[in-house]
Amino acid sequence: MLASLHIENIAVIKSVDIDFSAGFSALTGETGAGKSIILDSINLLMGKKAEKELIRNSENTAMVSGLFTDISEYCLARLQALGITTDEDGSILIQRSISRDGRSQSRINGRAVNSSVLKSASAFLVNIHGQSDTHALMDESNHLPIIDMYANNAELLSEYSAAYSDYEALKREIKSISEKESERVRYIEMLEYQIADIDALSLTDG
Repeated sequence: MLASLHIENIAVIKSVDIDFSAGFSALTGETGAGKSIILDSINLLMGKKAEKELIRNSENTAMVSGLFTDISEYCLARLQALGITTDEDGSILIQRSISRDGRSQSRINGRAVNSSVLKSASAFLVNIHGQSDTHALMDESNHLPIIDMYANNAELLSEYSAAYSDYEALKREIKSISEKESERVRYIEMLEYQIADIDALSLTDG
């Protein structure tokens, strides 16, 4: 879950820290209160394109960070597949900074990552559902992982992945051996053909 959110220089927000307790949280307020700014900030953590217009007037840079805790075993496994591990306390910190010159920098637990990794990782940590869009449910590549998560079969999936990896390795080895054998047979046929050509000349000394 998203445990805390830190926002600096986004739109009208100079600096704010939001802590979310366990359970359901609701952001309420009149139009213009800043609810959409918070969503925009979370979208930045999810790898959305950084628009320089989001940066607060008179500032050159902006930054958002989100701390995620109580991460499920399923999400941990998917994150580890991306090369991402949790901190010592089991948390993950995502940071995103943007500047007016169009540059953007993303970090997960202090390690710099590209936008592709950021999008993939954050998809397992946050879902945003609007009137006409979702980030994860509409992505076909997430359909099987969602079913696996619902089935709570992370251990079976891990065992299957290991077995399938071994199977693929054996297939590659068999293919390599087969290709080498085919090459050996072709080489023998070539030599036999050349020997036959030489014998057909009936060469003699001198």
